[in-house]
Amino acid sequence: MALKDLLAAGTGRLADRITTAGDEAGDRADDVAWRVAKLSDRAAERLGDYAAGASRRVANRLVRLGERVAGR
Repeated sequence: MALKDLLAAGTGRLADRITTAGDEAGDRADDVAWRVAKLSDRAAERLGDYAAGASRRVANRLVRLGERVAGR
């Protein structure tokens, strides 16, 4: 086999390895993105729950304040 053929074969194998590594990196990036999105959904849900609870607490305080003012 000529040197040129050996070089071409080696370059082809290297290209295959680079492609495989790129595919694996892409798969891992997709997995990480999915996990981050899932965590973001959970965080948004918790934040919404917290905001709803805070809103209820403020509303209850305003009702009690209104009752006090009306009772006087």
